[in-house]
Amino acid sequence: QFAPRFGLAYRPLSSNRLVLRGGYGIYYDPMPWKFGSYILGTNPPFAGTVSYEPSSNTIPSLLLNNAFPVGSGSTPSGVGIVAQDPSARYPLTHQWNATIETQLTSNTVVRATYLGSERQHSGMIYPINTPLAQPGAVQIHRPYQPFGNISLYTNGQTASTQQLQLSLQRRYSSGLSFQVEYSLTKSLDSSATDTGTPSVPNNWRLDRGNDSMIRTHYLVGNYVYELQFGHGKRFLSSLHGLPEVLLGGWQTSGIVTAASGLPYSVNFTSSVLGWPSGRADIVGDPGVASPGINGWFNTQAFALPAQFAYGTSAPNSLWGPGLVTWDMGAFKNFRFFERWNLQFRSEFFNTLNHANFSNPQNNISSPTQVGKIVSTSTGPRVVQFALRLEF
Repeated sequence: QFAPRFGLAYRPLSSNRLVLRGGYGIYYDPMPWKFGSYILGTNPPFAGTVSYEPSSNTIPSLLLNNAFPVGSGSTPSGVGIVAQDPSARYPLTHQWNATIETQLTSNTVVRATYLGSERQHSGMIYPINTPLAQPGAVQIHRPYQPFGNISLYTNGQTASTQQLQLSLQRRYSSGLSFQVEYSLTKSLDSSATDTGTPSVPNNWRLDRGNDSMIRTHYLVGNYVYELQFGHGKRFLSSLHGLPEVLLGGWQTSGIVTAASGLPYSVNFTSSVLGWPSGRADIVGDPGVASPGINGWFNTQAFALPAQFAYGTSAPNSLWGPGLVTWDMGAFKNFRFFERWNLQFRSEFFNTLNHANFSNPQNNISSPTQVGKIVSTSTGPRVVQFALRLEF
C-alpha cells in the first residue's frame, strides 16, 4: 500500500497577488466491512436463502396454500450463498489538482482549479452464478450447480472524475460579503447498476456511464449584505428616533443555486421467465425540440429488445431537467443600550416558488407514462419568521 503524496505552492511575482498550487497523492480505503468473516457467516449451515421460481406459463404457480413447494429451486440445492474474492485488493484512488489564485482587490480573490481522480478496485457484488438470458427456469441454467445465486464480494470496478472549478470570493467589507462557485464535472463509473449487480451477468463493464448523482454544471452563490442606512452607516448616519427604527439595522442574505440535470437510463420490465428486466434498445434520436413535462424525450427512439436479448442503449445517457433555487433572508436588528439586541428574522426557501422537476418516467413498459414528468425534486416556497433576543 505504497501511498506517495506531494504538493507545491509557487509565487511567481514579487507580490502575494498570484499563487500557483498543485498536488498529487494515492489514497487507500479499508476493505468494506461486509468483506471477510461477516458475509461468510451468512452461508449454510448457519443461514441460507432459497429461491422459488414460477412455472414458465402465465398461470400462477406460487400460492400461499403451498408456501414451500417441491420442485426446481425449492430444495437445498438451490440455496444462495455469498463468497469472498481471495485476490481482492484494497480500493485506491489517484488524486491530483492544479490551482491558480489571484487577488483582485484587498478583499476579493478569484481562483481556478482543475481536479482529477482515478479510482481502482472499488467494491462490488458480482453475481457469478447468474446465467445469460435464455428460455426456461433460471436454476437449471446456472453455471455452478447445485447452488442458487452466488454473490461474489470483489472489487473490480473503476471510476474517473475530471472537474473544473471557478471561484470568486469577497470577504466582508463595507457591509457586503459574497462567494460564487462554479463546477464543470465529468464523472464516469458503474453507478448505472442501481441494483448493485451488473445488467449483463458476464460483462459488468457495459454498465459504465455517467454517475447518476453528478450534475455536469453546478453554480452556487451566497451573499450577506448589511444595508448602509442608519446610525453609524454610510448613508443617513444621523438618523434617530422613529426614522432610525424603520430604516436602520437591516440585513439580507441568500443562497442561489443553478445546475444542469441528472442523468438517467431508459429501461423496460420483463414478464418472461428467464429474461431479466434491463435497459431498452435505442432505435432513433431521443431528442425533442421542446422538452416539457408531457414529453421530455422521444419515446419512439426506444424499443423492447428481442426476447432474451439485452438492450443496446447506454447507461445514464439522457439528462433530466435542471435545478434553480433561491433561498433568502431579511433581518432587522433593534439594539437596546449596549448589551441587548432584538432581531426579527424572515426567511424564504425557494423564494420564487420555482418548480424544479424530477427526471421523467423512464420505463417503456408503461407507455402511457413514459417520457412524462410526474414529480418535483424540490418543495414549494416556505416562509418562516422568528424573533431572536441577544444579550
